[in-house]
Amino acid sequence: MNNRSPSRKSIRLPQYNYSSEGHYFVTICTHERENLFGEIIDGKMTLNDLGKIIREEWISLARYYHSRVLLDIFVIMPNHFHAVIILNPSTENIVGATLAVARDVINRVNIVQKCQTFYRAGTLQSGGQVSPAPTLGNVIGAFKSRCFKKWYLYLKYNNLYDASLKIWQRNYYEHIIRDEKDYENIWQYIEYNPDKWAWDRNNQKNF
Repeated sequence: MNNRSPSRKSIRLPQYNYSSEGHYFVTICTHERENLFGEIIDGKMTLNDLGKIIREEWISLARYYHSRVLLDIFVIMPNHFHAVIILNPSTENIVGATLAVARDVINRVNIVQKCQTFYRAGTLQSGGQVSPAPTLGNVIGAFKSRCFKKWYLYLKYNNLYDASLKIWQRNYYEHIIRDEKDYENIWQYIEYNPDKWAWDRNNQKNF
């Protein structure tokens, strides 16, 4: 009898170097796509305690990875998370844009409060030791692990022993951003994601 688990088909590109400088659109869904992070009210995402942990741990990756990771726009939805992340960024190559364009993108942070842009790695200090060239898998794995640990401590501190510790799906979706137009489309998709929640394919009401 074969007791091995069924093989899983990888969604990673086999020939792509995920530790090289790259710009990625990442989506991570919750376990069984449960609405774990809060709710959409009047087109705006209202985070619950777990949702706030997710936000804090994502932002904290900037100090954890120093100058090797740049966190761009992101949004936390009831049952999934979207983000743009740049690995090993150079100051002259932000999706092929000029620094003037990059500064314009940074200024957009004031447009929508839920879409916080460009938490530049290296602006916060950390004594942690990390790989000098993290892969995308390294970063997502660290993020998931840190969220789990913080959630576990939260549940223990509040005596919520009956709450589930499962937060994420096993895998994640990633799209390599090819050019500035691709980036702009993704930026707008993330920015307006809460407004379109009623029609979102991840919305359990639409399953």
